[in-house]
Amino acid sequence: MSDKAEKSMKVNVELAYSFLRGMRGLNRPGQLDKPVIFNDVYGYIIGSPNIDRSLVEKEIEGNTKLKAMVKEILSKERVFFLSRLVAAHSTEAVEQRTGEGFVLKIRESKADSDQYYLILEVDILSYQKDHSRVVLHAHTDEKSASGVFPALQEGKSQIIVEKDNKLLTLLKNSDPEISIV
Repeated sequence: MSDKAEKSMKVNVELAYSFLRGMRGLNRPGQLDKPVIFNDVYGYIIGSPNIDRSLVEKEIEGNTKLKAMVKEILSKERVFFLSRLVAAHSTEAVEQRTGEGFVLKIRESKADSDQYYLILEVDILSYQKDHSRVVLHAHTDEKSASGVFPALQEGKSQIIVEKDNKLLTLLKNSDPEISIV
């Protein structure tokens, strides 16, 4: 699929998602957060700004069907992947995750000890998707978290997270499966 066709498809999916979300709100005012549907899950995976990411993560953690849906969609959408067996590490906090085509560095902020930088470096030649945002997903059997990184600059992007951030905790202290979309 060409880059133009892929970008057009994503724009159409996001527009359809926004339309369906709005229609759901018109039909059921005050109940926008239930239930989480396919469009919510797909929007969560591709990093759509139009969804409540924390709500979708919470629903994914509590619903085995949604977990299976996420795994299926991620298997088709991801560009880079680090399996749990490869990601497994010692009991010490992890400062870096390295997969084929990417490196994720975890650095404590020198200015604020309650903040960390998640620095993502990808092989730009292998990353053939839209570079306007990159989404990193981390999953274990019990927990799910993701982070939306801004546009890549020379194959690099970073976000700042708080020390108690769920994604940071998963990346530092467990053996998550990591997917980059």
